[in-house]
Amino acid sequence: MRQFIFLIPFFWIACQPAPQQSADSSAKMPPVLFTAGDSTIFADEFIYVYEKNNAQMDSAFTRNDISEYLDLYENFKVKIMEAYARGYDTLNEYRTELSSYEEQLKQPYLTETRVTDELINEAFDRSREEIRASHILIRFPEKPTPEDTVRAKERITDIREMAVNGASFDSLAAEFSEDPSARTNRGDLGYFTSMQMVYPFENAAYNTPVGSISPVIRTRFGYHIIKVNDRRGAHGPVIVSHLMLRHQPDTAAVRNRIFELHEQAAGGVPWEQLVKEHSEDLSTRERGGVLNPFSVGQAPIPFQEAAFSLQSKGDISDPVQTQFGWHILRLVERRPLPTREALEPAIQQRIAQDERSVIGQEFLISRLKEEWGFSENPEAKSMVREMADSTLNSGQWALPPVNDNVFLFSIGDQSYTQYDFALYLADNQKPNAQNPESYILQKYTEFKQDAIIRCEESHLEEKYPEYKMLLREYREGILYFKLMEEEIWKRASEDSAGQRAYYQEHKDQYPGTTTAVATVYALPDSVQCERLISLLKEGASLDSFLSEFQQLNSSPLLPVEVEWSMGDDSPWKSVPMQVGIYQKNIMYKWYVIHVTDVQENKVKPFEKIRGLVISDYQQFLEERWVQQLRDKYPVIRNESGVNYVYEALVR
Repeated sequence: MRQFIFLIPFFWIACQPAPQQSADSSAKMPPVLFTAGDSTIFADEFIYVYEKNNAQMDSAFTRNDISEYLDLYENFKVKIMEAYARGYDTLNEYRTELSSYEEQLKQPYLTETRVTDELINEAFDRSREEIRASHILIRFPEKPTPEDTVRAKERITDIREMAVNGASFDSLAAEFSEDPSARTNRGDLGYFTSMQMVYPFENAAYNTPVGSISPVIRTRFGYHIIKVNDRRGAHGPVIVSHLMLRHQPDTAAVRNRIFELHEQAAGGVPWEQLVKEHSEDLSTRERGGVLNPFSVGQAPIPFQEAAFSLQSKGDISDPVQTQFGWHILRLVERRPLPTREALEPAIQQRIAQDERSVIGQEFLISRLKEEWGFSENPEAKSMVREMADSTLNSGQWALPPVNDNVFLFSIGDQSYTQYDFALYLADNQKPNAQNPESYILQKYTEFKQDAIIRCEESHLEEKYPEYKMLLREYREGILYFKLMEEEIWKRASEDSAGQRAYYQEHKDQYPGTTTAVATVYALPDSVQCERLISLLKEGASLDSFLSEFQQLNSSPLLPVEVEWSMGDDSPWKSVPMQVGIYQKNIMYKWYVIHVTDVQENKVKPFEKIRGLVISDYQQFLEERWVQQLRDKYPVIRNESGVNYVYEALVR
């Protein structure tokens, strides 16, 4: 199997190492290891592959192991040259597959790891604390203009000034907030923790002291101000069972009844009995009212506060009212807060999906701008804004006459014009409800970011040797599979004539073990077996026995000719490998086995070892083909390069 050590371990995509520092351009070039045809392979490439594929095998770093590996690597490289010669790298299926892997491979190199780590730490630390807050929201119109957002901000700023000057925050929320729930909850959001609110809102809440009012913040919903009412240590998930009575027109009667049931529960009436007889939550009644585990922020405020106030298993809460009805809660289990290890995957997923991802992207774009020398025309945004019209809302914006010489910005050695942006906008517009000027500026920002990222992507191989090596592995791995499938694997498995011819020419490779040849009779009981054995030992005719058997059993006794070899997983493997007559009870059935011949070292028949023959035939075809390739693409080793490899790898 050593020949396959160069194939790509595709599952490594999910666990790529963090990008290393870019290569030092002044570093000395490694020596040539060998040439194959017109291709040159450097020592550093072989060292990288060898160390990667033998990382868990300390014993493999000997001169002999490395030399064997080098032979295989040369064979691998001449196959890759043949794949290129056949044009496999130009096939659509190759390009599509490689593109898919490329997108995944480059992501670690286009991520601000430091920022992500900081956001993970922040989210985990915040998950250890719960905040109770109220808020007031002023929304934007469906298609806000810059003037609309200014008016909304002015309005929320005025409301904040009233709150800071002593007006009741609850009353202001009930009167002015455009959050529909504010009419009933007066802006109170209850307790929440990390990753339960949009990130700008969470940020403001965690950075505002208890009793204070946050600055005006903007989210995708509009402008907010937040008043932090309390902070406390976080609770782990809780499991409770509940007895629920739904709201009825006669609310007083429902209230009286829930308190009566509470008295019965406190007085010792079995909880499961009360739930089964009285609870109106049909989805949980038959299982004792037990609900799924929930954490803070995942249940109505009165319900969750009653649940988290229960301390010991079996504790029962006072009746609480929610929008669904009246409830009595009983504690089933309190669970600890999840560990960082358990919580981190959810945090990473959330970071990738919410506004936190923008932070990492902004840091990346900022760094790349400086690194690649970003320069922008001061008038660019004005020129872009002038291109906006109402057709952008329907996604039907048409490319107008645009001067291809109007410079917008440059990054690296590439300049972009107004015409370049117009093409991008025409191809990437979507129906939207935004103000056209706001939308076109948003698309212009995306256009700039795409250009900056493309600039970085075009230099990844020269900046990161690890990425260059990985990408080469994937390129060559896809070509290798295609070539081997066509030239060897498929051919060996489908060429039945070639398989048999190979078997006939190499029979001595498949010596059999001792083989027994026997006639087997299946009989209904041991008595019949003994009668048959007596006849066989005497050498008497079986005709009368067979005739009688058919009359008694309504079916003939049909002897079966079998043979098996030493070590076979055969039903007859427990029968002695000696000529003779044997009686066996196998799986509750009776048999007489008449061993008539025992053959020593009989060659195994093709049908029994076809899989092994195909494997050997495949290796035969490959060895012959590789020699042809090495003749076509002569391999010449550079001894100084080989010594360089030994010095780097031998331990």
